[in-house]
Amino acid sequence: MVTINTGTPQTKRDIVARHKAHDQNGVEQWIDEVVPSTRKIDGNGNWGDWVEGPRQFWHGSIICVKKSETEFEPVMTDDVLTLVAQ
Repeated sequence: MVTINTGTPQTKRDIVARHKAHDQNGVEQWIDEVVPSTRKIDGNGNWGDWVEGPRQFWHGSIICVKKSETEFEPVMTDDVLTLVAQ
């Protein structure tokens, strides 16, 4: 598992899987399956435990919308990434 530095001490994203995909032109791409986590500071200034959010899918620095079990659309693009059967 790889942790992505999000630049703040209260958020992080752990990559739990990397999936090979193809774009609409057949070019090989990668989609990272990510578990985002957050934590808060209590009244005494101590950090709380990490709380995991729902899984997300990222293509580089762009979050993807899961259209089906095999298709993902990077937000604000017209591209569709299709998973490669493994």
